[in-house]
This record gives sequence, C-alpha cells and structure tokens, in this order.
Amino acid sequence: MQKLEELSSSQPFYHALPDVNHPSFLSRFAATNGTGEPVAMCFCRVIGEGFMVLDREWGTPAQRWMALQAVQRATREKMLEHGVRRCVTWIPHEIEKSYGRRLESLGWEKQDRSSFVYEVA
Repeated sequence: MQKLEELSSSQPFYHALPDVNHPSFLSRFAATNGTGEPVAMCFCRVIGEGFMVLDREWGTPAQRWMALQAVQRATREKMLEHGVRRCVTWIPHEIEKSYGRRLESLGWEKQDRSSFVYEVA
C-alpha cells in the first residue's frame, strides 16, 4: 500500500484515495515491472447512479420538495442495504444553479472534475 500512496500523491491531479480495501471495491489490479514492483494500478468500486424524476405540475413546491426528500431517504436506505456507499447524478447545465442548491441541501456535493463514462457491457 505504500507504493499506492506514493504513486497517487505524485499525480498532478492528486486527490485523497478512498480505502481500496473496502468491500465496495470489486476489482483491484496492478501491473508490475517484472520484479513485483507495481507501476500501474486500477481499482473499481460499485457506485449508484441517481435519477430523480418529479411531476412539476403536482402539488405545491413545498409538497414536491417533501416528496423528493422522502424518495431520497428511501433510496439511500436501499443503497446501504446493497453495500453502495456513493451515488452520482448528472444534471443539465441549465438547471445546475437552482437544482444544484437543492441537491446540496440534501447532502450531495458538487464535484470539480470532468466526468467520463465507460460502458462495461
């Protein structure tokens, strides 16, 4: 693990690595230089992808807000049951300012990194 810390801290985009020994990590692989010294490592963990859909014509803004909070709480509990510890969602830039504030008030954090998606299947 010392080599992992050393390599990750030397990256220009360094960020704190999560505990790669956590059970949510399904794969942990390293390529070595022939003497057993790791030169490249890849870790993949299970995350959730959140989709929030709301009927904007139903009820009052306060009722819609309460409904959104309720479904998030229920979804969080289900994710925890399945060992998912992180969830990500993508929102259109047009609503980022207003909707982003609502997400942040629910505990979501805006990330400052570009996102890339790899379709495994």
